[in-house]
Amino acid sequence: MKIVLDLGNTRLKAAVLIGTDRSRRVRLHAPMATTYKQIERFEQWLQRLPQPPSEVWGINVAKKHKMQAVIKALSPYPCTLRWLGADVEHPEIHNAYDDPGQLGPDRWFGVLGAFALHPPAPEQALLYCSFGTATTIDLVVSRQKAIHYLQNQAPHRPLPLVAKPQVFLGGVILPGPQLMHESLTLHTARLNTGLGSLAEFARNTPSAISSGILQAQTGALIQQCLHAQALCPELPIQLVCTGGGWVFVKLALQQSLDSWSRVYPYPQPNLQFTEHAVLRGLGTLYFAND
Repeated sequence: MKIVLDLGNTRLKAAVLIGTDRSRRVRLHAPMATTYKQIERFEQWLQRLPQPPSEVWGINVAKKHKMQAVIKALSPYPCTLRWLGADVEHPEIHNAYDDPGQLGPDRWFGVLGAFALHPPAPEQALLYCSFGTATTIDLVVSRQKAIHYLQNQAPHRPLPLVAKPQVFLGGVILPGPQLMHESLTLHTARLNTGLGSLAEFARNTPSAISSGILQAQTGALIQQCLHAQALCPELPIQLVCTGGGWVFVKLALQQSLDSWSRVYPYPQPNLQFTEHAVLRGLGTLYFAND
């Protein structure tokens, strides 16, 4: 039985990986998520599986002691454990990061999962946004679009001669919604407040804080959407979002998209939400290399 693991900063996610030789389609069975303080939930999940795990693929961006807790939970099972980084190649997507070894594997495999679930058309940009402890926004475009971008924006960094049709160009990182709120709570004397409602001009401090955080999150994403759309103007952006912070951001983002046609000359992004994008990306690469 094949298991995939996503060790994030805050939570551990796991699932059983199912696929077929003919379709290579990835299915996740019994996905679960828990905090590291409740690692026993992962142990209980393993015990409930119909078969013991034989092979485990995972990524890790958590601190060392959290990874060691997961390894200990797997120790009763005679399985092979393989940790993957963003330097692992994908058959369709070239990683154009300056040093793929420095790219967070959660970003890389999240992009692969989004690409598998919502593949873009040849002239369409795929923008993947994960609202986690950090918010990351990353772009995949066709090779032709990537060459055009690098020739104009970074002529000193030309794209290598690769045959893959898609290119991961990188993106941006900012603190996630919860981290922004915690930063204000920890580093200001009089802003230790709860969550407030979304408003353009808030008239109480909790709402002012929450609205500022949401505007920062959605503003960064909209800005990246505009950059991506300018690079690929032919079709609406394929915008795929995920992460635990989505529940806080989705209303503000949807309001921005609802007013899109009145503000921007581009077509409105095609918004999708998916869970467990990293796990799906791991599964996609597993069967691509099987």
